[in-house]
Amino acid sequence: VIYLKYPKIFSGQMAGVYVETQSAISFGKTVSDLWSDTKFKDRHTLVMLDVQRELFRDIVANLLMKYK
Repeated sequence: VIYLKYPKIFSGQMAGVYVETQSAISFGKTVSDLWSDTKFKDRHTLVMLDVQRELFRDIVANLLMKYK
């Protein structure tokens, strides 16, 4: 939710993300592949890889202080 208001503090990459539906062991597991170009040809999800931690922490702290 914070990304929607402060997208500039995040960085990410488009990737294929799917939910496993064929395996009994990992049924329902989210599977993604950032670097292979053969596994997931459809890169339809923005996967966050980094955040400016200090800014993120300050934003969360300020939001929490509003609910004192």
